[in-house]
Amino acid sequence: MRHDLRVAYIWSFEEAASIKDARQRSLHRTEEAFSRVANGLGGRY
Repeated sequence: MRHDLRVAYIWSFEEAASIKDARQRSLHRTEEAFSRVANGLGGRY
């Protein structure tokens, strides 16, 4: 017996907004980390 199945993935605007917000937070944290590293370079230690 053979079954033909299809999968439908529903992309909601809420999900898209949530992912966008998560990417923005991640980018912000990464920029802060690089800033801390850059500020530490050329220091006494």
